Amino acid sequence: MRFVFGLMLAVGGAELASAGVISSVTGGLGGRAGNQLASVTWTQTETYTNVEISAIFYSLPQTLSSGTFYLTTKLGPGTTVADEIARLQLVNVANAASPQLEGLFGGLTLGPGTYYLTLADDLPGNWLSWIYVNSGETPLQQTGLGVTQSTPQFGAVVDPTYAPGGVVFNGSVSLIYSVTGDLVTPEPATAGLVGAAMLAALVAARRKLRLS
Repeated sequence: MRFVFGLMLAVGGAELASAGVISSVTGGLGGRAGNQLASVTWTQTETYTNVEISAIFYSLPQTLSSGTFYLTTKLGPGTTVADEIARLQLVNVANAASPQLEGLFGGLTLGPGTYYLTLADDLPGNWLSWIYVNSGETPLQQTGLGVTQSTPQFGAVVDPTYAPGGVVFNGSVSLIYSVTGDLVTPEPATAGLVGAAMLAALVAARRKLRLS
């Protein structure tokens, strides 16, 4: 019976595909998005675990800038802290000679839905900015299974109560970011049928041995 119990666990479980891109935009470094809000959006129909989120941000030379990254399920008027998954406040960030992807969030599990990664300036006029792809080249956009990307959005007005709830508009530049993780996939239905058939055969065999 130990063999049968182990078989049932294997059939009824789920497996993780190898880590890969969920949603990303990369390319040569261009200018900096210094609006009050800057946000990227993706929608996924699958569940991903061990999710890691990164972006390239930039501080003005010879200044210390501050800003907050938010991960939410909504953006724009009506968005509240109840829609927040995670946030990261960055304080007194110095200018980097060679800006590169920096980790923001990790260890997340994201189910089917729409997600917004947003940078809000904490000190107007002393912006912590999000780098976008050079306007002279085509961004490299990558998505995982069941994932679609939407147009980046920027803030015209920041909500003083909760920054991602401000007024936003569609933008034309491609913000650089990366979201990676493990795709969670159920065991194929055929595996369940095979397991059930094997279990039935074993039970029938035991009954036959008892009767003989």
